[in-house]
Amino acid sequence: MIGAYGGGQRVLICDDERHIARLLQVNLERQGHTVVCAFDGREAVERLSEADGLSLPLFDRVVLDIMMPIMDGYELLQWIRSHDHTKNLWVALVVSRMPHDDLSEQIPYRPDKYLLKPFNPLEVLS
Repeated sequence: MIGAYGGGQRVLICDDERHIARLLQVNLERQGHTVVCAFDGREAVERLSEADGLSLPLFDRVVLDIMMPIMDGYELLQWIRSHDHTKNLWVALVVSRMPHDDLSEQIPYRPDKYLLKPFNPLEVLS
């Protein structure tokens, strides 16, 4: 899929486990995508805020881990969906187990995709 900046997708990966973020980065870059990593929710907000006021979004896709310091994946997803310049971004949420149907109904902000750990890095953008 072609991103807003030509070539591949621009992907923001937010995971406090640096080895996981790096594994995703290497695999996605090998597929021709541009990857930026953030290691906690606050850093991800900073990266996403850099696009505020631009005509094109800075990223095409965002991959968030649920368990992170400072701001967890659900809080970050809520932030993304609450801001005009990011609310339509495609977001994958990395989870260690899938939420139960009754629990997922209570989540006001939904990701576009859940990625169940462990996952194949190449399935991130599928």
